[in-house]
Amino acid sequence: MANDPFQSAYAFEKRFHLPRLRLTIKKAEEAYKTLEPETIDFCKSVIESMCKQVLREKEPAFVDDEKTELPKLIKAALEKAGISNDQIRGGITSLVNAIAQIRNDQTMAGHGLMGSKPLIGETEIHLFVSTFEHLTRIFLILIQQEAPDIRHTTMAFDKLEALLGLEDFNRQTDTSVSVEYDQEEGTLLIAGKEIRPSEILYHFARQDYANKIDERNARIHERIESLVSDDLMENWFDGYNPNHFEYDDPEVYIDGFTVDPRQGKVMAHGSITTRVTLDISPDEYQTTGGTNKIIAHCYWFIEEGEDTPLDPEYLELDRIEWVDQNEDTGDASNAGRDPEPPAPNECP
Repeated sequence: MANDPFQSAYAFEKRFHLPRLRLTIKKAEEAYKTLEPETIDFCKSVIESMCKQVLREKEPAFVDDEKTELPKLIKAALEKAGISNDQIRGGITSLVNAIAQIRNDQTMAGHGLMGSKPLIGETEIHLFVSTFEHLTRIFLILIQQEAPDIRHTTMAFDKLEALLGLEDFNRQTDTSVSVEYDQEEGTLLIAGKEIRPSEILYHFARQDYANKIDERNARIHERIESLVSDDLMENWFDGYNPNHFEYDDPEVYIDGFTVDPRQGKVMAHGSITTRVTLDISPDEYQTTGGTNKIIAHCYWFIEEGEDTPLDPEYLELDRIEWVDQNEDTGDASNAGRDPEPPAPNECP
């Protein structure tokens, strides 16, 4: 194996930056080192992925159909890539079809075979990989012979820039195109086109975008937990003193929430854990408590006709809905109304 039969496939992947394809090529390469039957399965997957990428590049309306058979896929990709001669296109397709039949009959993944037929031998594996090498080389040559269509190519920006020699043009564009930023609206205007900074983060700094969402959600959690805890202390525990010895501050935990930006509402669900120490006798006391599920209804003020974004700092509590524990067991006796909060001396 002096020549690398996977070189063209790697070059194809590098051009379009397709991490999943690169992983499949590597698996095929590793299987081929020990002539494993799975080599054909992995090579076939590589060919399918390359065909679909060619079709995506040449035909923006292409729809990936996993049921399309390999010969039809190869024939369509070769046609879109520029091979108009029916005999050449048909010959290549027939060759791959014949070799691919080996997979259906004898390889490990061939239509759920359970050892009813013998595994393929080294000759068939070498033959398929040789065909794979030539076919991937053909696709690489075809896509390299013409410039990609910038309007719908999936090629990475830096790859496209280097391929088409656009470095100077892009530098000139970066310094000459007008850029305006509307702080109040939170939008960028580049050459008159509106672009949202959040969209830029989503496409080019996905992890930073996700981190910002996590930070915002943590602030909402913290604010709602604080609002619920304060409400309990002010409107519930303050009025509790029969047989009272002491009580701990309630522990509020918010599991999750949903936001309705149009109405300026946040609905959070979670639980409250309480612990109360009761004076039973002059020399004896008992600690009791329990956990109750809640739904906290919150809001933030939205001026009429204006888009007021959610700022966790300005969230306010509307009401606490105490979830009837019977709801978990299917008891619908309280359906249609909010359960009353449990009295402190009724803590489970």
